[in-house]
Amino acid sequence: MRNIKSKVIRFAIADSDPVFRQVLVSYLCASLERKVIFCASNGRELFEKTKMLGTDILIVNLFMPVLNGIESVQLIRKLNKNVKILAVSSVFQPELLPLLQRYGVSGYCSKSVRDILHAFTRITNGSFFFEEHYFDQWKASELILEVNKAEMFIEKLSPAEVKIVVLCCQGMSNREIAGKLHFSIRTVDTYLSKIFTKLDIKSRHELVKLAYDNGICRLICSHSEKGYCELDSPFLLEHA
Repeated sequence: MRNIKSKVIRFAIADSDPVFRQVLVSYLCASLERKVIFCASNGRELFEKTKMLGTDILIVNLFMPVLNGIESVQLIRKLNKNVKILAVSSVFQPELLPLLQRYGVSGYCSKSVRDILHAFTRITNGSFFFEEHYFDQWKASELILEVNKAEMFIEKLSPAEVKIVVLCCQGMSNREIAGKLHFSIRTVDTYLSKIFTKLDIKSRHELVKLAYDNGICRLICSHSEKGYCELDSPFLLEHA
């Protein structure tokens, strides 16, 4: 791999939030030694652009549509063993650490511009960013916030609606949810329509992302021996 300490650092950002991407690019590119090569809004776009455009560092949000961050990192590692990857997440998931390290990820931090800048600098200097004291602080700072956010999220929904949200996070189609809950498909459609209205969203993509950001949905499946959920990505079910 080229020596990124002495040359312009070429980086790419993968995150579904265009505003966050713009803000992060503006901070990172404040240094003339850094150059953004591309931005991607989902995991598949990240993978396709990585195949065509060379970069030194990828900043990858672990929770993205179409392919999530874990899935895209798996594919990228088969393609490129050398590119450095900084994984970011809105929620700290310690269960992901062994998996990220297995795929050769160089660091893991909060989806915070300040934290990303710090981790990015560490990685470009040849270090890794898997700091136990940082993870302890991250977990402590979000613990109360995560509980409160989850409670506020759930308070907006009925028990049946919460169950449907969880099943959406597990990647189930409307037909599968109907079978699981012994509802008709039309009933599930109606529930989802009400959920979208209550949460002021328009798609299943937004629903799963919102559930993840509020601590309802996680990338890890507690029932899997591998830790990582082996269900199909919920984002593959754009149209139930």
